[in-house]
Amino acid sequence: MRGNARSAAWPVCTRKLAWMRLVSRAEHGELSYAQRNLGDGGEPQKLDLMRVQVACRRATASQPENWLIESAPWRLLERPARASVLRVLTKTVQGQGPLFGSASDRICAASFAVKPAAASLALVMPAEVRWLFETVGSKQRARVGFRLGKCFYNLSVTDPPVEEKLKSLAVGAHSSEEIGLKGERLLFCVSLGETFTDGNCYKLVAGVAEMPEA
Repeated sequence: MRGNARSAAWPVCTRKLAWMRLVSRAEHGELSYAQRNLGDGGEPQKLDLMRVQVACRRATASQPENWLIESAPWRLLERPARASVLRVLTKTVQGQGPLFGSASDRICAASFAVKPAAASLALVMPAEVRWLFETVGSKQRARVGFRLGKCFYNLSVTDPPVEEKLKSLAVGAHSSEEIGLKGERLLFCVSLGETFTDGNCYKLVAGVAEMPEA
């Protein structure tokens, strides 16, 4: 599943059912277009099956899944991945909350100095989804509210196509259909971001995909 280059997150699921966040040597690990280019395939798409070479693990206290990419080009194998591969992906879905050990939308970064994060990426199938476009002063914010088990969340959306579509609508709440999603088989890749200026790591919906009905 594609993540968000701006937040240095390219969440992928490996054959061993492990999550990886692909990062570069840049300050915040962000990936340039040249690094993630698939040649004739262009940008990676959600649910692509790709081959990517990694150099070494680059874990941090708050993001244990980080891996440094090699300079070798990425290779597109299938678009979208065949059903058997997607069935492997669904085995990683987290059906219950809380996300990363709490029902909050943030975790104090200082807590990771005592106990490093066990995970900072999660694939979830949300319920009661409601998309939100807000303005706070001069800032525009794309967010999404949803339920996961008994926990309710209101998180920032950083998936570029979904964020841009949501910000093109009127301020307020919107259904999945209004942003071009069926809403019945949604998958969210939730990422724990880097430490923000207020000392917190925020939970972000970094990827939004729809599972094929088949």
